[in-house]
Amino acid sequence: SWFIILDTRYSSPSAINNQGFLFDHKINLGGDNTDLTALTNKAYVNFNGQGTVSMRDCFNVSAVIDDGVGKYSIVFEKPMQTTNYIVNGTAQLDESGADSGGHTCGLRRWSGSTTTTIVRVVTQDSSGVAVDCIRVHVLVSGWS
Repeated sequence: SWFIILDTRYSSPSAINNQGFLFDHKINLGGDNTDLTALTNKAYVNFNGQGTVSMRDCFNVSAVIDDGVGKYSIVFEKPMQTTNYIVNGTAQLDESGADSGGHTCGLRRWSGSTTTTIVRVVTQDSSGVAVDCIRVHVLVSGWS
């Protein structure tokens, strides 16, 4: 078996086999000409969720809509082919380096809200209460 890794010591993707040997070249996964771009990130966004929502950086995201305290709709520039994609994320409540008031922010999808054009997320404190966070990072990956 072969695996694709991104090694930050090199300027290009590298491959590592199951014996742990590092190779700096393109590989063919299983000899079947698998399109590895299907396994890459499909969208990401880094935005400020406090006050007026503003995107700091993004890929394949045309807008972030503020849907209320701690609730956001992320609109894809290019729609996903299915709703079977994976959503990961993190959130930071303030800029102090630690969450104020002992709160830990978490990020999750809203139940039943996934479409091919929009994913909705909510940021919450450790008690499960929705809160606006200053830094929200959302990453969408999976098959295209």
